[in-house]
Amino acid sequence: WHRPRPEEGEMGGMKVGLKHLTGPYRLSGPAFKRACQDAGGAFDQPCLSLYYDNPATVAEEKLRYSAGIVLEGPTAGELEQNLVKKGYEIHSFRDTRAVVVTFPFTMGLVSILLAVSRCYPAISEFMKQCGMGPGDSAGAVIEVYRGAPDCTIQYFVPLEGDFKLHPSFKKNE
Repeated sequence: WHRPRPEEGEMGGMKVGLKHLTGPYRLSGPAFKRACQDAGGAFDQPCLSLYYDNPATVAEEKLRYSAGIVLEGPTAGELEQNLVKKGYEIHSFRDTRAVVVTFPFTMGLVSILLAVSRCYPAISEFMKQCGMGPGDSAGAVIEVYRGAPDCTIQYFVPLEGDFKLHPSFKKNE
C-alpha cells in the first residue's frame, strides 16, 4: 500500500482556528470532531492538529497539542467569527520551509492509523539522513486532514518560524 515519501518543501500559508489541549495524543480524534461541530458541521473544511511533544520522552498526561479548522473558502470569515465566539484562537501561518509528506485519507480511522505508523518513522528517517534533528523543527508537527476531493493527510515539520502556539510555552518563557 502507500509508502510515504518525505521531502523538503513548503507548507503553504493558512489561517486556522485552534483550541489547545493537554493529554494523550490518542484522544485528539474527539477534539477534531468537536472542532467540526463547532464549525457548524463543516466537514468540508480541512481540520488540523499541531503536536508539540515527543510521546517517547514526555509523560502521556503532559503531552500538548492543538486541534482546529483551516479557515478557507467563501465562508471562512463567518466561520472565523463563530469559532472565536466558541473560544478558538485564530492564527495565520505564512508560507514556510518544511519537511512534507502526504498520505491518502480514504478509509477514515484505518487511514489515520496507517498514516501515523508509517509517516512519523519516515519523517524521522528523512530528517536523520538530511542531518536534521528534533531541534531543527519550529516547535510542532502539523497534520492537515482534507476530505473530498483531495482525501489526503498532510504532515508538515516546519523548519523555520515559531509554531509553539500552546499557551504552556508562554508560561515557560
